[in-house]
Amino acid sequence: MMKKVFFAAFVLLIVMGFAACSNKQVPVSTVNLQLQNSVDSLLKQGMGEYGATEGMAIVVETSTGNLRAMVGLKENNGKLVSDTTLFSKARKTFLFRSASLLAALETGNVSLDDMFETYAGIDVVGQDTIYDHNWRKGGYGELTLLQGLAYNSSIAIDKAVDVAYQDKDVFLQKLEQMGLEKDSTFNGSWPLYALGFHHIKPVNFVSFFNAIANGGKMVSLKSQDSSAIVVDSMIAEKKNIESMKKAFRFYVTNGLGKKAESKMVNVAGTSGTIHTDDGIYADFCGYFPVEKPKYTVFVSYKRPEIPVSGGGMAGQTFRKIAEQIMKTCK
Repeated sequence: MMKKVFFAAFVLLIVMGFAACSNKQVPVSTVNLQLQNSVDSLLKQGMGEYGATEGMAIVVETSTGNLRAMVGLKENNGKLVSDTTLFSKARKTFLFRSASLLAALETGNVSLDDMFETYAGIDVVGQDTIYDHNWRKGGYGELTLLQGLAYNSSIAIDKAVDVAYQDKDVFLQKLEQMGLEKDSTFNGSWPLYALGFHHIKPVNFVSFFNAIANGGKMVSLKSQDSSAIVVDSMIAEKKNIESMKKAFRFYVTNGLGKKAESKMVNVAGTSGTIHTDDGIYADFCGYFPVEKPKYTVFVSYKRPEIPVSGGGMAGQTFRKIAEQIMKTCK
């Protein structure tokens, strides 16, 4: 009798263990395989067309932070191979100008309507000389801050930060409060930091940009499906988030991001082209639909030499990805 009891208990333990294992949820990837393949194809197409040696695209579902597509490619012996390390590889990016603009707006000392003198596209700040991209053509002269972002004027953004902040540490603290990791290895001037000459991981900046698209709410970017994980319910004042949204839309309709504009869906975003020791990066980050953002998309290409254009290269691929999503992921 005792043996039967032990045997029954043993069987019960096995059944209970099996049931427990069965109840464990298998992690579900957030990646949409159809979209992943489409983004991979569009990125390869762009790399071939623009002669890029590296390419990267990240597609995020704005409200949840779910990563719907992540493609990293690099050239290796004449072939394009996958390289997922690109997502977390910290580097310089002129996209950071938009973060500095938001930090400046947060002080209340500047607004998008304020005028700033950008001269002939060259400005000397301390020991640094800041150039706007069109300095060889005579620069932009006087611009509103809204136009300054739209025309990628580093001088306008730098002047806005200078008016907004007298204390470098307060400025850096504000950037951290908005979810942007501090580059503790940077030893240059803070005007250069404000423009994006320090190192930041692409995924960190995408998270920040997604927060603006999400009305100021920052959520964790994640590759396993789950409810949204809120990092910060509001990274900045609502009025300043709305100002940034206005600026990003203006960038596409009236600025250097016109090639990102789509007839299929209203988009918003910004671009940057920056020279580094290992090449020239063309970046574009944006979101859509403007009326109620559902997706945030980052695209980047690296070329060894000019010509390079963030809006013209990465912006066009952004548009193609946006239109592909609108066709298949409604």
